[in-house]
Amino acid sequence: MRIRSYAAIVLIAAAAGCGSDSGTTTAAPTVGKIVIADILTAINPGKSLQLAVFAFNPSGQLLVNPGTFVWTSSVASVASVSQTGVVTAIAPGATTVSAALGGATGTITVVVSALTTSTKDTVVTLPATFIPNIVTIALGQSVTFVFGGGIAHNVIFKTSPAGAPADIQNATNLVFTRTFNTRGTFNYDCTVHPGMSGQVIVQ
Repeated sequence: MRIRSYAAIVLIAAAAGCGSDSGTTTAAPTVGKIVIADILTAINPGKSLQLAVFAFNPSGQLLVNPGTFVWTSSVASVASVSQTGVVTAIAPGATTVSAALGGATGTITVVVSALTTSTKDTVVTLPATFIPNIVTIALGQSVTFVFGGGIAHNVIFKTSPAGAPADIQNATNLVFTRTFNTRGTFNYDCTVHPGMSGQVIVQ
């Protein structure tokens, strides 16, 4: 009888202990606005594009770890979107890509065109990352840098090799294009965010 009574007491204590953890759950942050970085170029069928998305609280402050976004494409036959924000072009047309979280939704129009020029590549800035951070282009082609999400960035090229285009100074929510007329590997940094680096390879 004593053994059974002791076991019953242990079970009751364990049940009480499990219930005590319920008060330690961390509430999800309140999302006031979602912004998808503005991509001004169309993409060709079969090509993919990583979209950058940012969430802000009702006061306009950037949320560092807002949670998991839910991505959708309004016309999936034109372009699909993965749950990590990678858009894959399928057929010519336009679609609205949305990212939703916490009752807020951000949208962007993605255009798919078979006539898109192949003389340009696009680099999108995340809070502390260039995506993609390495691009390869032909001599005379250009790279477009998209600074989105309300975060200031710059693009400062290394001094070697010679022939790099002009640096891009601190800017927010703007788009810049640089043409590369010299072959070589051009490394660059965003000096606003230490460790944020990229590379353009001109063949």
